[in-house]
Order: sequence, then C-alpha cells, then structure tokens
Amino acid sequence: SSGINAEYGRSDSEFGRQMLSSSNSFYIRKVRALHERWIGGTEHIPDHVFNNKSISDIMNSGRLFEISADGLLDGVPHGGKANKMLAGFEATWYVAPSDCLLWVNYDGSLLPAA
Repeated sequence: SSGINAEYGRSDSEFGRQMLSSSNSFYIRKVRALHERWIGGTEHIPDHVFNNKSISDIMNSGRLFEISADGLLDGVPHGGKANKMLAGFEATWYVAPSDCLLWVNYDGSLLPAA
C-alpha cells in the first residue's frame, strides 16, 4: 500500500500531509532549481495555484519541495527468479514511486504543486 488514503486525501493540505508521512516520501529535498523531469509539467501551472506567485517565486523563497525516489530503487530485482528464491514461485513486481512537487503555503500548509 502506498499509504495514501484516497477518502481523506481529497483536500490539497491532507494530500500534502499524507505524502510527507507515507511510505512514498523516500526522499524529500528543497528545490533550488527545477530538474529536467519537472520543466515540461510546471510551465503550465497557473500562478493562481501559488496565490498569484510564479513557481520561480515559490522556489526562490525556499518553499518548494520535491518528494522523489531518485535512484533509490536502482538495482532492485523485479521478481522472476528473485521471487522464486524468496517465495517459491515466479512473479513480477511492479514498483511505481510517487514523485511530486509540494509547496508550503503562506499559512504553513504543505500543498501539491505537480
């Protein structure tokens, strides 16, 4: 389970809280420059999402964060023979880490950005 409760994750602040406290939060860091993987998606975020500030304003004020599994799962076997050794049968494991951008609103809420 990802740790995200769909029923209670309907509000942005609750989604942010659950992302930070769930098993999805492999690695969280302050974003000082947008990595290539975020550029295409973030250029379409309207300023009203950030209370009429740009994503650059939010990043430059130190309020933009990234949750990422960056390389954490590199080299992890994805089932097959590894599963047969562990569980006695072959199976494929699918791992889909949830990378996301979060920002801290002026009231201190952690909200999703992308």
